[in-house]
Amino acid sequence: MNLTRSTAALLFISLAIHSLASATETYSRVEEITGRLLMNTKKLEHIYQDMHDYAQWTMNQSDRQLDYIQKTNLFINEAKTISFYQWELISVFDYIKEERKSDYITLRYKDLRRAIDDTKLTVHLLNTYVIFIEKPEVQQSIEEAVGLIQGNIYMYQELRELLRPLSNKPPYPYELK
Repeated sequence: MNLTRSTAALLFISLAIHSLASATETYSRVEEITGRLLMNTKKLEHIYQDMHDYAQWTMNQSDRQLDYIQKTNLFINEAKTISFYQWELISVFDYIKEERKSDYITLRYKDLRRAIDDTKLTVHLLNTYVIFIEKPEVQQSIEEAVGLIQGNIYMYQELRELLRPLSNKPPYPYELK
């Protein structure tokens, strides 16, 4: 009987240490991803500025070219804003009280789903407009932005996978993905 209690206590302690180590590993991975997300946001900001310069170059040319460049610039700005918003909200995990952390993570988990959907739409729209751009430098900038945005989508998906076990379980027998 005494051996069973000590075995149970040892098992409980080892499970607690394992879950603590797992959570710490998850948070360090989240921190790494959010750092990369911030770097992509800054790169998108540079591309956004370049697109603004390209739009100025187009002022004396076709109105359609100016329109296409301005629209792609808006889409790049939207993707940049989404990634900054996600970085800003996810990078503050250390400042959330432990008893509130699972609620906060649940909100971020759900918000990442919307970020993925909105960003995929942005990629689709950028791929649609790049076809109509005449200047190769502008096309190259748009393609670079698409690559960064697709990288952000991958990071959002990875963040969702990391946060899922830490979030509150839904009250339903299933979870919509």
